Amino acid sequence: MSLEQIFIALCNGGTMVVVSKEHRGDPAAIARIMREESITYTEFVPSEYSVLLRYGANDLRQCHSWKFAFSGGEEVTPRLKSAFAGLDLPHLRLLNVYGPTEVSVSCTRGEIAYREAETTVPSFGSVGYVMPNYSIYILDEKLEHVPAGFPGQICVGGRGVGIGYLKNEALTQERFIKNKFTTADSDQHQSPFLYLTGDRGRLLDDGSLIFQGRMDGDSQIKLRGIRIEPDEISSVILRTGASVIADVAISARGDPVFLVAFIFLAPHSEPVDQQLYFKNLRASLPLPPYMLPTLMVPVDKIPMNVNGKRDKFAIAQIPLPKLVKDDQTETLGGIALQLKDVWIDVLPETGDLFAIDHDSDFFGVGGSSLLLIKLQSHIKESFGINIPLAELFQASTLQSMASMIELPLRPQNSNSIDWVQETVFSAADLIHPQIRTNGVIRTSSGRSILLTGATGFLGKYLLQQLVADPSVSKIHCIAVRNDREGRTRQLAIESAKIQLYPGDLSAPLFGLSSHKFNHLGETVDAIIHNGADVSFLKTYQTFRGTNFESTKQLLGLALPRQIPVHFVSSASVAHFSMLSPLPEISVADLFPPVNGSNGYASAKWASERYLENATVANPNLEVFIYRPTSITGIDAPSMDVVANLLKYSLRLRCVPILQGVRGAFDFIPVESVVSSVLATLGEHPSRERVRYVHHCSDKKVLPDQLKEYLENMHGGNFDRAPLMDWIAKAREAGLPELIASYFESVVGKEDEINFPVLVKGFV
Repeated sequence: MSLEQIFIALCNGGTMVVVSKEHRGDPAAIARIMREESITYTEFVPSEYSVLLRYGANDLRQCHSWKFAFSGGEEVTPRLKSAFAGLDLPHLRLLNVYGPTEVSVSCTRGEIAYREAETTVPSFGSVGYVMPNYSIYILDEKLEHVPAGFPGQICVGGRGVGIGYLKNEALTQERFIKNKFTTADSDQHQSPFLYLTGDRGRLLDDGSLIFQGRMDGDSQIKLRGIRIEPDEISSVILRTGASVIADVAISARGDPVFLVAFIFLAPHSEPVDQQLYFKNLRASLPLPPYMLPTLMVPVDKIPMNVNGKRDKFAIAQIPLPKLVKDDQTETLGGIALQLKDVWIDVLPETGDLFAIDHDSDFFGVGGSSLLLIKLQSHIKESFGINIPLAELFQASTLQSMASMIELPLRPQNSNSIDWVQETVFSAADLIHPQIRTNGVIRTSSGRSILLTGATGFLGKYLLQQLVADPSVSKIHCIAVRNDREGRTRQLAIESAKIQLYPGDLSAPLFGLSSHKFNHLGETVDAIIHNGADVSFLKTYQTFRGTNFESTKQLLGLALPRQIPVHFVSSASVAHFSMLSPLPEISVADLFPPVNGSNGYASAKWASERYLENATVANPNLEVFIYRPTSITGIDAPSMDVVANLLKYSLRLRCVPILQGVRGAFDFIPVESVVSSVLATLGEHPSRERVRYVHHCSDKKVLPDQLKEYLENMHGGNFDRAPLMDWIAKAREAGLPELIASYFESVVGKEDEINFPVLVKGFV
């Protein structure tokens, strides 16, 4: 880097300003010198820039001559980009450079659009494009080219490549090899050598280089057969926690191996409750489960070696914290307390490092798919109950597992649900404060819509189209839960039409004041109830407050003015029907299990029946019930089984051979669902007071037709592979470990997997 710093000035007729020894460690002094000397060009590593901008921002804001800030050697984090943007220097350009010492100066450069807000969390960023007189090659283990876009070792050729290491012939022969990709007509001044950097990267079609960390084994971790790059995990944590986290180091510990993230918190940005912050941060990381750190440990600093790099040996010696007793563990009792002891037996390496409580996730305290199999066996020994692995995989918290164990142990008549009584309509039970009716007014323009679930997959698309609809003037997004750090959650789209109301579906009046609740009841023209807690293994009792009582509360808001209610139900209610396919009819007379199992579908069924009963007592109330099948789209939930099946079948051009599957796949694009819902906003239910709308495809796809379906939809040929072989290939392509474990668990399963079949129409 020093060569570049020196010769940029000399070769361009500039003045090189050298900071005195006494001021080199003083960022405020450096910033002052930059202002006083009207510096135009700087080149630092990102950590130096971070300190400079933190302590010298006032002087830097006055550096109007500063035009180029070059950065290299480390990742440029979102926090650093934000700091540059905060200087508000319109002529300042931030550039990323890459170039090992062995190739003299930087061999790639690229500008960073630091003023643009990031909407995604990429694993690694671009380090720019190849500079003149350099060549970049991405090679495999045999030192042959890999296809464009594929990862491999970054190798550098060109005039700047050195001839070797002084007095280290062995390392020279290992790293500097003959460049077999040059020809006799090549520039005679070009180095005959190709330098093998040991760095991992990809060359994109546009010629930009993506840096992906180191190739060698001193940084790469093999975890349960999967190779993991710690720098990639660090990068994602830094980007996700940009406002709070200054630096991260990943370490592998224990046997079986688990990951620990040592985190240096940014000064003056420390969260009040560190453990809660780390818990929420871990849950929000866009990483596959096997790459999530089991522990997040705050440290005063990340150990560095004499070269200014992370000291991996010192990091490996950082002691792990001892268990701090949590008051919540004292509240465990009965099955949950016994199950906690089983967890600790199964997790000998990490069980003593965590205060395990009701909300602890098995995979968050050191569990893995292999240990889940061991846990399944221990549960059978301890409680005499054999829970399918697929169900344990989805119900991975202590509370959820305890509920699954407890359910079959209850007496047959204990806590059974009387579905008739549960869904009976009584206006006296509803909460509706003093909502003035002012008559029932229906307009075709200037409509005001109330929407729940605006932050979910379907909700985001509904919101987008409501904003685009010229007949809609206001969208009230209620029960929007705060993010994991307690801050107001931002919606996917901004518009003057949108009014956001923080709250929760399970809270009284959704967390609204009586005044706001009344105002909505007096002004909205339609209610779209799309929000719900989603899990196919929780009990109805767990869902009742969020998924059923919320429907009752909305009905209380709707009744005074007879506001139309549009309820997004689920195709899963068809599980309670003997009809297959199920037409667009009521399933109110076909009751769910009285013990509360199949809770998600049961809660949707209960809401449907309750709304139907309400229309009997209120003939002018209009109700629309939507039953979508498998909704597809680019933002489909990352842990959705069917979405992952499609995604990785497309990526591999190969479908699994599925056995023991009853019913059919029914794929419906999210755009079709949204269009259908919005088309009914101005309609009246036909024939009956309640209109049922099935969002399903006209063409059902049987399990053995999936290959032909994908070939017709996407062109080309697809292969078929046994499920276990397909899982192995999909794992290598990035299939989330928990989804892979779920697919593995259904191999040889005696019970059939049942996909409901829906059709449009009444008959």
